[in-house]
Amino acid sequence: MIESLSILSVLLGLPNIYFFLFFRRDRKHQRASVFFSAIFGLSILLEIIVAVKNSDFSIDSLFESIVFVFLISILIPGYFFMLFGINSLLEHITIVRGYFTYSVIFSVLTVSLSILYYFISVMILTLNYF
Repeated sequence: MIESLSILSVLLGLPNIYFFLFFRRDRKHQRASVFFSAIFGLSILLEIIVAVKNSDFSIDSLFESIVFVFLISILIPGYFFMLFGINSLLEHITIVRGYFTYSVIFSVLTVSLSILYYFISVMILTLNYF
């Protein structure tokens, strides 16, 4: 139940965030720099918390934690940059003018590209263990 609610909130929440912050707005680059710096900072904080909780203070575990923090701090903001790319793509499509069409197309593209992004990120994270 919680998983379905979280997926539903992502499918409804992400289009709202990107529509009201970035879709055909003035000063988009200024908003994007603040948004992505907050995402990058929160992702680094999250990875540091996860790395500290999972480490057992050995050299190998410390090295794996550092590599994990580095890779995740690239993957999480990369996902939001992918969503920003979807927004930029939808801005140049003339059919997309209103909120409903934007939300539907953004959600479909988000789901399809998230599956691709998942497989790419799993491949990158498994390279951590070789």
